[in-house]
Amino acid sequence: MAEITDDVQMADPNDPHGEFKIEIKEWDSISNQIKEVEAHLKVLKGRKKELQKKNIEHMKTHKLDVCNMPNGKISLKTTRTKIPVKKKSIPEKITDFFMQDEKLEEEPASDKAERLYKHVYETNEFRINYRLTRSRAKN
Repeated sequence: MAEITDDVQMADPNDPHGEFKIEIKEWDSISNQIKEVEAHLKVLKGRKKELQKKNIEHMKTHKLDVCNMPNGKISLKTTRTKIPVKKKSIPEKITDFFMQDEKLEEEPASDKAERLYKHVYETNEFRINYRLTRSRAKN
């Protein structure tokens, strides 16, 4: 396979690869610029994440829902997420169900199964998630 060197600064009209050499150099330059910008973006995102954690804690501690800014507002949003049932927790929930229920012997099996199912899947815990959202002021 032939190798194209980059020793030509100007496109030689007799060189069949002249325009290609210029374009491949530009492509390489753009690729390098993108890598630099991505590295800087990674640093900025890391700093934003650190600040977000601090700001969320401050807003929660001082019971702030909204921060008004000159160009809009920043709001603290709260979401409640159900923690999924894990294989490890199912035996614990079943044991808990049988320990607290005394009328199991009187019930039909289908009712027992339904109540057990509800106990396992509907007594899940919830996790509260916080995030900051930004909205722009309307002009």
